[in-house]
Amino acid sequence: VVLNVTGADATGDGFVTVYPCGTTRPQASNLNLTTGQTAPNLVVAKVGTDGKVCLYTKAGAHLLADVAGYHPAGSSYTPVVPERLLDTRAAQKGYTGPKPAPEQVVELDVTGVGTAAVPNDTEAVVLNVTGADATGDGFVTVYPCGATRPQASNLNLTKGATTPNAVIVGVGTGGKVCLYTKAGAHLLADVAGYYPAGSSYTPVVPERLLDTRAAQKGYTGPKPAPEQVVELDVTGVGTAAVPNDTEAVVLNVTGADATGDGFVTVYPCGTTRPQASNLNLTTGQTAPNLVVAKVGTDGKVCLYTKAGAHLLADITGYQPPS
Repeated sequence: VVLNVTGADATGDGFVTVYPCGTTRPQASNLNLTTGQTAPNLVVAKVGTDGKVCLYTKAGAHLLADVAGYHPAGSSYTPVVPERLLDTRAAQKGYTGPKPAPEQVVELDVTGVGTAAVPNDTEAVVLNVTGADATGDGFVTVYPCGATRPQASNLNLTKGATTPNAVIVGVGTGGKVCLYTKAGAHLLADVAGYYPAGSSYTPVVPERLLDTRAAQKGYTGPKPAPEQVVELDVTGVGTAAVPNDTEAVVLNVTGADATGDGFVTVYPCGTTRPQASNLNLTTGQTAPNLVVAKVGTDGKVCLYTKAGAHLLADITGYQPPS
């Protein structure tokens, strides 16, 4: 299942791990929390015993989960028990060397490694990527090795912070994905599943479709105000040119420069806005989250912001009609 999982009102610093019930809890995490914080992250979770997924919280915290979709039996998507493939910290894995420096690119083998042993001809992998102990404000971009680094981002970092985000990324040259960090930061990546060769899911090199800031894209007008809904064309636009009959798109959605505490909800245009959220914002904050969104009327998805905030959206792939 595809879930947006949120930890709220944490009683201490910690993390949340989501995994299939009936299996041993893995050495992996889905979201990181600090005392009093509310933070979400998208999770593509393998379903466990009795149709359940388990949520472990290291610190006391309220937990919320919104379902966004599912892969039925016989689906080409292959979930795995989450497994750490990359850790640049002292107990290094998938990397050797000093802490990644500003502007550095880390190449990560994602096929044929670990217990998951993702097949060499895999089209895309689902990773939870974390930036930790950042030396300054910046961002991380994950993309297929061998492709030009795109003008897109997967997670935003502030100095000293630890921030995760889910990433669905096409596999590049040599079975590798590349992780670029704008600021110096440790990088971690946990694999949650993959789309094998021949999968109907179509990964694309990340591309920005929406930016409400000064260099506007996919939008014209002032900064989105509280309670505003932005309608975004996601089919037939940009280099990706997603087909008009696409069922769902995978977007990395960012809220920036929020004028107050609030949240952003992404949903198919033409439907009633759901009682669910995709990312949470505090005043002045910039925060991203991965979103798997069903495509609505006229090939559009709607983005509702509770507080005034700039909105950005980068497409990373899509699900064509079945």
